[in-house]
Amino acid sequence: MKRTQFKSLSNSNEERQILDYQATQVQLVPDLAFYYANVFMSQFCMSVFDQMQEDIKNDKYGTMNDLHVLASCLKAYYMQRSIDGLFKMRECGGGHAYSNFSSIGSWIEAWSPNVTLEGDGYVLYQQTTRKLLKILNGSMKGKSYNK
Repeated sequence: MKRTQFKSLSNSNEERQILDYQATQVQLVPDLAFYYANVFMSQFCMSVFDQMQEDIKNDKYGTMNDLHVLASCLKAYYMQRSIDGLFKMRECGGGHAYSNFSSIGSWIEAWSPNVTLEGDGYVLYQQTTRKLLKILNGSMKGKSYNK
């Protein structure tokens, strides 16, 4: 099912898809790009996780802290940005998007607990900031960052 709106194509009785409008594209295409970037970032995080597993076998635990900091920041940002994108998608789809046929409402219902499941995102951002400030402080004292 696709949402159409108005017979605005010249010499045609066919209604245009809502996604054919530039105003809709401007709102939704950046979110689509974000979702694809999220896939690649999750693959990167999995590679860091695999490296961490190998490091732990060799009694090295620095990667564990780095992965925690990375995952904390990404979770807070990605969860909020994703739910915002779903709300925007529903708004762009108009009345059709509010219907059960679109499934957007069920996506929002399933996804929204993830935003605060581990507490407020600010706590996760603070964990990341604390680590970055520690690295910055060390570099200002001439120390290099070693996991």
